Amino acid sequence: MGCNNSKDAGLLDDDMMDVMDNHEAAVRKSIVKKDSARFKKRGTFKVEQQRGGMQKKKDHELRMRAREEIKTAPGGIPTLVNWVLTPEGAVLGEVFEGLKNGDYHEGELIQTSEISVGVVCKEWSVVTTESGSKYFLGINDTDELPLPPAKIGPPSEPHPRLSLNGGGETIPPQATKTKSPTTTTTTTIPPPSSSPPQEEGDKRTQMVRSRAESEARLLEKQKQQMERAKAKRADIDAKKEAQVQSDRDLASNKALGNAQEKEKWAKNREKLLKRQETRVAEEKKIREHYESERQQNAMRDLALTKEAQGIKEMRVGDGIVPMMEPSVAKPKRIKPTDLARMANGEVK
Repeated sequence: MGCNNSKDAGLLDDDMMDVMDNHEAAVRKSIVKKDSARFKKRGTFKVEQQRGGMQKKKDHELRMRAREEIKTAPGGIPTLVNWVLTPEGAVLGEVFEGLKNGDYHEGELIQTSEISVGVVCKEWSVVTTESGSKYFLGINDTDELPLPPAKIGPPSEPHPRLSLNGGGETIPPQATKTKSPTTTTTTTIPPPSSSPPQEEGDKRTQMVRSRAESEARLLEKQKQQMERAKAKRADIDAKKEAQVQSDRDLASNKALGNAQEKEKWAKNREKLLKRQETRVAEEKKIREHYESERQQNAMRDLALTKEAQGIKEMRVGDGIVPMMEPSVAKPKRIKPTDLARMANGEVK
């Protein structure tokens, strides 16, 4: 009975090993299938490199979605977007919102220290590094990410195996089972066409670095353009200032010339007025002289006329009145008889 029991236990162990081998093969097959689907979904680096402008558009959409879905990280923790997990177990990404003290700037590409073991890196989660720093993982363009590698510790002791016959005794670990070659045809599962996760992570890291370099060149180009625009603007402002100063000088000279012209015009006007006053005075004198001569001529003509008529005038006060001439006795008419008498002395 003892021998039969031991044989049955050995057969049961063999069956369990077959079951475990089959289970392990099934698990491996499912893992390979998941990896294939994941790599097929994510695509290769060459395909992503060929997309060109589509990648930039996708990054822009991710940034916009990040701005819509998340406003501020909890507790002022810096937010990383477009992040990837490096083979060393660190997170490489762009800062979306920096701290208020200015330690980080938005758009800056940083790499954290190693993530603590057991921490799952996924979107909208806070991760802690080995140094104690915390980061908030924001939006990312992949749904499945590799977990940080586990630390390698000392090998664990093999667990004791118990027999199924209930004896309770410890059975040493069974030696490696060797199977005799059979003619059974086995199907080999081909490896996925894409690169393994390690190489894929390196490619993604290289892609992020290339993008960071492109952004740096773009920022440098924009900075140079801004400097040229600033210099051009300064030149334009200097020309405008020179033109304004020239206009001011011209206006000042014009105002000075106008003032001088006004002063000269005022002097000329004053001369003209004096000359006009002199001419008016002379004309008045001439008119008065003519009027005096006219009156004198008129009085002389009137006196001559009255004298011819035997009327003399005399001035009485302010007026002229005719002067009465003394009467002269007319000689008597002598008759011829009176002549004889006068001769005889009879008539006086």
